[in-house]
Amino acid sequence: MGIRSRTTLIAVLVVGVSVSLAMTALVLTARKSLIDQIASNADARAQDIALLAKAGSVPNPIPGRGEDLLVQVLDSRGTVVASSGSIEGQAPLVDVKIAPGASRTFTVGSLLESGEGGGSQGEGGADSGVSYLVAATGVSSPHGPMTVIVTSSLNPVQQMIDVIVPLLALGLPVIMVVVGLTVWTLTGRALRPVEAIRSEAEAISAASLGLRVPEPGTADEIGRLAETMNRMLDRLESSAAAQRRFVSDASHELKSPVAAIRTMVDVARRERPDDFAGFLNDLATEDARLGYLVDDLLVLTRFDEGSGGGDAVEVDVDDVLLGCVASCERSGGVGFDISGIHPVRLIAELRSVESLARNLVENAMRHAATTVWISSSVVDGAAVIIVSDDGAGIAPQDRERVFQRFVRLDESRVRDYGGTGLGLSVCRAVTHSMGGEIVVTEPQHAGATFLVRLPLGTLR
Repeated sequence: MGIRSRTTLIAVLVVGVSVSLAMTALVLTARKSLIDQIASNADARAQDIALLAKAGSVPNPIPGRGEDLLVQVLDSRGTVVASSGSIEGQAPLVDVKIAPGASRTFTVGSLLESGEGGGSQGEGGADSGVSYLVAATGVSSPHGPMTVIVTSSLNPVQQMIDVIVPLLALGLPVIMVVVGLTVWTLTGRALRPVEAIRSEAEAISAASLGLRVPEPGTADEIGRLAETMNRMLDRLESSAAAQRRFVSDASHELKSPVAAIRTMVDVARRERPDDFAGFLNDLATEDARLGYLVDDLLVLTRFDEGSGGGDAVEVDVDDVLLGCVASCERSGGVGFDISGIHPVRLIAELRSVESLARNLVENAMRHAATTVWISSSVVDGAAVIIVSDDGAGIAPQDRERVFQRFVRLDESRVRDYGGTGLGLSVCRAVTHSMGGEIVVTEPQHAGATFLVRLPLGTLR
């Protein structure tokens, strides 16, 4: 069963049970109220007759109020000394004696003179299944103790029940049908936006992420659901677009060194280069460039998937930095100032720290005019690495953009510097995976200055 059917069924059942209980309570309350009213009238009539009997002036027959209340006055021997005109000359209606000053109200199934067996059908306080109410009062009269009996038929109570119960029994199904139709209609209207959202969401695929689910414009749960789904689709579309750009840029970057290697190999096949050593150096350079690009892509992919790498171990940051400097010095071109490198040890994944250091140092070396300054230290319980150069620097508006993938601030220098546009993206991915941060700060030596802060604890 769907939500609409379940909601309607539950509503009908709840209303049906509630109305049934309310109707039962109504019938019982009305019955009790009517019986109490009859008992009150009978008791009041008995008290009036008792006052007359106490004064010794009870008329016979006793003036009555029609057949609603039948009155008898019994002496101490149970003989009827006075009665209502309609039952004049009849024996006692009930066999009861009440002491002077006492009163009693009860019900009986039939009267002794009713022709229903000639005996009392029982006395007591239970009203169920009875047809007469009796109010009896004991009184002292000049002629001795007497008992005043007032009886009233309970047929009006049964007649009232016979009228109300069928009406309620007919009304209950009508109420349940009305409730069912109302809930079915209102639930359908309430779920209509959900069906529209579902239909539109089913049509959305990777090729149509620009579609959005309809928003009903309400501030209820369905409206918030539609808004949340559209925000999620916005994120998915942005992520898919970024992924497509990443694949496109990666393909373009991979194409350049592969094409260069293929060209050099084709030329060498046709004619052996005169400078074979130079040819091998150029080939090795393109191969290294291709290897660095692939490594950076793998690193970014690994961090995008949430797997930082291998196990965390103790890493001497100063040793890693000095190793990167030694490797870069062989390429020549710029000098390195390593006087600021101090011993720093942290718990991290070695390959991630090495990748961070290599990309920072190589980026500074590519853009430095003459010198690269490197320092490492422990500040406020964190490892701090600073890499500066004396190159062109980075404008303040570009200090965040440089960490995006395949972003180069000077596209005309791509081939001259040999960069891939992924190094700083790798640096940010590594630092974030370690719970640290990397920012471009105010330049210390006219060029760009990168500051990395890493916790000394374990990888997150």
